[in-house]
Amino acid sequence: LWLVQRITDDGGVAYNFPLVFRLRGTLDLAALRAALRDVTGRHEALRTRFEEYEGEPYQRIVPAEEADPSFTVIDCAEQDLSARIEEAQRRPFDLSTELPLRAEVLRLGPADQVVALVLHHITTDEWSDRPFLADLGLAYEARAVGRASEWERDLPVQYADYTLWQNRLLDEVGERQLAYWTETLRDLPEKLELPLDRERPDRFTGRAGVVRAELPAGTGSALRELSGAQGVSLFMLFQAATATLLHRLGAGDDIPLGVPIAGRTDSALDDLVGFFVNTLVLRTDLSGDPAFTELLSRVRESTLAAFEHQDLPFDRVVEAVNPARAAGRNPLFQVMIGYHYRPDGDPELFGLDTEWFDMDTGMAKFDLDFTFVDHGDDRPLTLLLEYAADLVDPRTADGLVERLVALLEQIVRSPGQPVGALRILTDAEARDALTTWNDTGRPVEARTVPELFAETVRARPDATALVTSGGRLTFAQLAARAADITRALLRRGAAPETVIGLALPRDEMVPAILGVLASGAAYLPLDPEYPAHRLEFMLSDAAPRCVLTTAALAPKLPDGHELVLLESLGEELRENLGEEEPDGTGQIPPDPASAAYIIFTSGSTGVPKGVVGTHRGLSNLFGSHREDLIEPAERAAERSAERSEARSALRALHAASFSFDGSWEPMLWLLAGHELHVVDEATMTDPAALLGHLAAERMDFVDVTPTYLRELTHHGFLEPGGYVPGVVAVGGEATPAPVWERLRALPGTMVHDLYGPTECAVDAYGWHGETDGRTWAGPLANTRAHVLDAMLRPVPAGVAGELYLAGEGLARGYLNRPALTAERFTADPFGPPGSRMYRTGDLARRRADGTLEFLGRADDQVKLRGLRIELGEIESLVAAHPAVATAAVIVREDTPGVPRLVGYVVPAPGHTPDPDELRSHTAATLPAYMVPAAFVTLEALPRTISGKLDRAALPAPDFSAGPAGRRPRTPAEEILCEQFAEALGVERVGIDDDFFALGGHSLLAMRLVAKARATLGAHLSLRTVFDAPTVARLATALAEESGGPRPALIALTAGERPERLPLSSAQQRLWG
Repeated sequence: LWLVQRITDDGGVAYNFPLVFRLRGTLDLAALRAALRDVTGRHEALRTRFEEYEGEPYQRIVPAEEADPSFTVIDCAEQDLSARIEEAQRRPFDLSTELPLRAEVLRLGPADQVVALVLHHITTDEWSDRPFLADLGLAYEARAVGRASEWERDLPVQYADYTLWQNRLLDEVGERQLAYWTETLRDLPEKLELPLDRERPDRFTGRAGVVRAELPAGTGSALRELSGAQGVSLFMLFQAATATLLHRLGAGDDIPLGVPIAGRTDSALDDLVGFFVNTLVLRTDLSGDPAFTELLSRVRESTLAAFEHQDLPFDRVVEAVNPARAAGRNPLFQVMIGYHYRPDGDPELFGLDTEWFDMDTGMAKFDLDFTFVDHGDDRPLTLLLEYAADLVDPRTADGLVERLVALLEQIVRSPGQPVGALRILTDAEARDALTTWNDTGRPVEARTVPELFAETVRARPDATALVTSGGRLTFAQLAARAADITRALLRRGAAPETVIGLALPRDEMVPAILGVLASGAAYLPLDPEYPAHRLEFMLSDAAPRCVLTTAALAPKLPDGHELVLLESLGEELRENLGEEEPDGTGQIPPDPASAAYIIFTSGSTGVPKGVVGTHRGLSNLFGSHREDLIEPAERAAERSAERSEARSALRALHAASFSFDGSWEPMLWLLAGHELHVVDEATMTDPAALLGHLAAERMDFVDVTPTYLRELTHHGFLEPGGYVPGVVAVGGEATPAPVWERLRALPGTMVHDLYGPTECAVDAYGWHGETDGRTWAGPLANTRAHVLDAMLRPVPAGVAGELYLAGEGLARGYLNRPALTAERFTADPFGPPGSRMYRTGDLARRRADGTLEFLGRADDQVKLRGLRIELGEIESLVAAHPAVATAAVIVREDTPGVPRLVGYVVPAPGHTPDPDELRSHTAATLPAYMVPAAFVTLEALPRTISGKLDRAALPAPDFSAGPAGRRPRTPAEEILCEQFAEALGVERVGIDDDFFALGGHSLLAMRLVAKARATLGAHLSLRTVFDAPTVARLATALAEESGGPRPALIALTAGERPERLPLSSAQQRLWG
């Protein structure tokens, strides 16, 4: 606690221990002040100051005759009372100069006053209330009648005796208990993933909020009966219930909770005031979805074992386990749970009517602190939740308490059910998840792509439809070109549920796709640049009737498949001139459920898998985007003064590979009657050329990936004064928040961030920014998005779950992969009979308004030292550095038992990535545990046959030659390296070695601070060491804080003392 008081910005106010009560009646103020002196004299802990020598604290006990706690009396108006009480409770102590006890009397009237007795937790605990108040009452009673205080019995020991005794006890049991805790807390999660509202800020204010709830008397009685029947204490039951709540809210199967324990293991301590309480870390195992009764048995065994090893101080446990430190985060646990048994209620004091106020320092010690107050049989139980306002909003805290109360009520009704079956969702949340947030029903677009295109041709035959490097085609000309292809394919047996391969230049793909779809067949895009063995697999798996290609590309295709050259179709048509041939115009439109395309995506096993998309999916995509993207753009264009009368159509840019379903995004604009500009291969891969085309042709719609958008912005896209289309869409991968905010800020531009796996017809969900600044998000029309837990139940808002998609856009499944199809396309328990939903493998959570926030891939998360890390988040940040073209981050364990994050980067043209610069770049945004320990520069990232990152081929970094071994560069760094090594007890420290990663802890950090102050003349705080734990960063921080070097301070040493000791500066300020 001394350390907390030194490191926190508020002076450790969270550990103030206020006892505030209102007394109605005449209070003898002189007697009260004398009684406080008497009690302070009786208990040495109340007259102890905490001083420091060479970074180590020690206790200085003030003689009883000199100990006079601060005692003030203030006249106070009723309307000012709350503010006065708050100020009294929240004023920090200076433990080195003040006694850890003060009194303030707020006088409201002659017989009405509020007394605020504020102690510091370093000198008291919850179990000290009884002896402190009992002694104060006896002393007041005596002083009020003019007598000296007489105690019923002398105290057998004082707190200093306990301190020495504890040291002797630990000499006997310390090693055994240390071994127990080291083993028990091995691989403990260092951070619980809780559904809180905000990430931990860089500067943690510690502000607190409190929620109170009463459990009905019947529930309390039933809980007591259940605990008795199961042979557990009420505390154990509450621990199991709290762990269950956190488990069901996404915190995992391994839930560490902090628990205060009285620590008064000797009867000699019963009547003594002091800080005896210890903190235990109780680990709750919820793996395997146990019944709650089984969980109670687990909790009973682990708790009793912990109580057998309760003597080892918490700081010793922290030092031994050595978790990753973070300023503002409690080590080993972030959630505390306490149980108070108070059958007698709050005491009456001094023979006067007493009204007690809640203890409220306004500061939170932990992220969440649950306290259960038991008032005895047949009386309600009280639940208090103190929460860190930096992380939690009042609404969320209320929801946590509401859920816990409901959970306890379920437990007493059916204690034998599995914890996974306990209902965690409120009725309102269940309604929202299944209806409100998935209310996406709109009239289904019944027309297929061939029908939509035919209607557009009839409506706008002479309007420009397609623009390529080969020229322009009107809708009538494009229809004729597509019809030629349809006739040729029908002669070759094209029909529903057959496949036609397309290996064509980009200029020819749109007519070919339209021609294939009109024949009833499904198209298979084949990129001739793919490796031969991948093309062979795709052709063998899909077994197309034929492959439409060109003479130039045919040699790149595997042998053994029928090739139809596009150049030969003209001659073929001339040869068959006059014959009656099918042209597709009289064809029955494709069945909406039939296959429209087969898109191969990478498989997790390295074998590509073909997704069979349907006509229904494409039709629904068109209907949804026509209403949400195209028609708003048309209306905006009509209002624009820049549009010429002659230009009635919008222009959509096509710069996506036809091998991916995202190629349909701009093609939908063609179906709606607008111009489609398909750039060639060279322009597509040249950001500067693409920007030139976009501006020269005054494109109205562009759709790119966020990665490619970044390339375009490097070439001036989105800069003020430059040309920006009226509609900008991004998709295909997660869009970083800064990119989305920049897009939203574009004046007069509609922006769309579109998400969807290939298995759900291109797009399934979108975030939209309108030109008027309005934003909205939701699934596409007739599409449902469910965030579910492992048992396929909706999770509450804020809780991570896996995203499942259902509705019209769902693909049929995977080609020739029935087992994989059954695994990923499961029965939809929330839809009509026979409906399915697709398991995306993406992690997401809902915000309070129901909109989705994506958290990455379920299979792309790792744990490092118990902390869950999303590698994609780190990769995106590293890749955003100007010197980096692309990046990958993995966890390596080249040294057994020492896992490390390693970043791999490919340089951007003309750049050489600097590992130090990359480390600073990531450290500026990410917490320390997410900053890679090393960066390795590669010419290219190794890829597997399926195009994914080949992690096994990534080389191990050379840590011996890396930054961790760098020598000091300045005199200050040289001194700090020596002091780091001395404090840590190691031979040598490099300037990039992390103090805490090398075994440092808070008390060692204090020693380091003391040495640095003396030798460097630095105004160094302990907080600075936490924020900058390496020599390099600490030296930089010291230079910034100090504004330059200072002369060395005089070292603190023992010496002769004058007869009258002068006051320190702090004492002078307090005294004066």
